[in-house]
Amino acid sequence: MVLKRDSTGPRPEAARSAVRRVLVIEDSAQDALLLELAFEELAPSVQVHLAHDGEEALHALGTLPAPDFVLLDLHLPGRDGLELLGLVRDRVGEGVRVVCWSSRAQPREVEATSALGAAYVEKPLGHDDLLVLVESWLGG
Repeated sequence: MVLKRDSTGPRPEAARSAVRRVLVIEDSAQDALLLELAFEELAPSVQVHLAHDGEEALHALGTLPAPDFVLLDLHLPGRDGLELLGLVRDRVGEGVRVVCWSSRAQPREVEATSALGAAYVEKPLGHDDLLVLVESWLGG
């Protein structure tokens, strides 16, 4: 699988220094793999840890070095996404950027993510859109 870049090329690694560790909480194996590949392509020095459900995410937050960025799928098996967002936010604090994403979030969920100090984006449909999102997260 080839991830394409636009003609502007990758951003300098120095612009990504704020993000060294990423926790991706995503139950879709395909989405998790695409995210991992995108981070690897755009910032190979960033450590990406994948958690496939809420319990795995909470365990990672309790045992691994604190992430600089968290990406949370709002619709995971076994735990309400907004409840998990609250627990994640409690554990990582306000200084860590948290982005929630979903392909089918309801307006109430989108509003609640903001109230809990997180951003919301819809899951991108294509590889290029995913690369643009990951690049914006690395720079922010």
